[in-house]
Amino acid sequence: MRHTFAKHISRALLVGVALTGPIGCTEFLKEQAPSNLTTNNFYTIPDHAEAGLASVYASLRFMGDGAGIFSNNWQLLEALTGTSTTETAQNSDLNNLYSLVHDGNTAHVVNYWNGLYRVIANANQVLDRVPAITPMDAAQKTKILGETRFLRATAYFTAVQLWGDVPLITTPQSAASTDFLPARASKEDVYKLIVDDLLAAEASGLAWMDASGRVNLAAVKTQLAKVYLTMAGFPLSKGASHYKLAADKAFEVITYANANPSTINLFTTYEDVHRESTKNRLEHLFMLQYNTLVAGNPMDNFYPNFKPVTYNGPGGTGSSVPTTAFYNSYEPGDLRTKDQEGYFYTTYYTNGNGAPFALGAPYVFKHFNRTSNGTAGVAGSRQNNLNVPQIRFAETLLIYAEAQNEV
Repeated sequence: MRHTFAKHISRALLVGVALTGPIGCTEFLKEQAPSNLTTNNFYTIPDHAEAGLASVYASLRFMGDGAGIFSNNWQLLEALTGTSTTETAQNSDLNNLYSLVHDGNTAHVVNYWNGLYRVIANANQVLDRVPAITPMDAAQKTKILGETRFLRATAYFTAVQLWGDVPLITTPQSAASTDFLPARASKEDVYKLIVDDLLAAEASGLAWMDASGRVNLAAVKTQLAKVYLTMAGFPLSKGASHYKLAADKAFEVITYANANPSTINLFTTYEDVHRESTKNRLEHLFMLQYNTLVAGNPMDNFYPNFKPVTYNGPGGTGSSVPTTAFYNSYEPGDLRTKDQEGYFYTTYYTNGNGAPFALGAPYVFKHFNRTSNGTAGVAGSRQNNLNVPQIRFAETLLIYAEAQNEV
């Protein structure tokens, strides 16, 4: 009896092992690889939220990426103005932009579209994953989400101005996504998202200014004023109501600046706009951040070709230079044409700090970095860490003036 009972127990245990064995082995074989980061296992702690936001900021620098020989993506917005030309003419895509015969296959157009939607995609990841991070300080989380919404709004604002109706993607795309070719949304819907994002950013507890270069309240309010001003005119043509919204929002920044002139103000001289020492403060409300340890300033296509104005001798390409007609359109004595003080320069110093020499033509000076390239008798640092301005207090004042004139 005892032997029979023991035999049944043995059989039951054997069956149990047979049933559970494969399951146990399967669980055992499942690999947990904490170093293999995905969107599903990354956003778990506050540091991940900060890192995700940093990726959105970094993706803004697509405008400085290359677009073929002697060219960067930012030249898409410069070449179409008719105010500049090229000394090199070696980039066929850039030549097509200058000639206004570009199309959807032009490198700069493709890169700008992809760059803007990369900003949007990275922002969507942050906005989707960060809210679930626990524990996390509520104020920190709200600010990160606010900064992210500003950056997404800024990308969509550029896209809708360039192309009108564009795809409106607000959630992360993955291999399981059902629609990889979304239809274009109406301009009205795109602007609605932009305004909603900026209003959320405005209410997220941001400081008025941020010396580190992160999004701040002055930048958000100025961008919102600019959006309202744009909506007031073509193509949405919302008119008086949005002119008033633009004027009122810009005036909020002006009111704060008047009460805090050491925090927000205009620079004393125009050259302060392109000094490394003035980055992220006073007139600079928002800038693209550059440091040669990560990414150096990408504006050297403004430098002349084969003329030694930098520490590196002829360090430029001359692929974006003012047309003679544009330069001559300024009235005599206009301060904007004053050599090395306004927008242009017609003389400089050999290799940045040597003997002065004439350039023989005007070149763009407003992105020239004396700290890096050198100046009279002072050698340059050879590190072009100059930021690229995106929103300045001067623009806030102009937005207010234009909008108030229509109210």
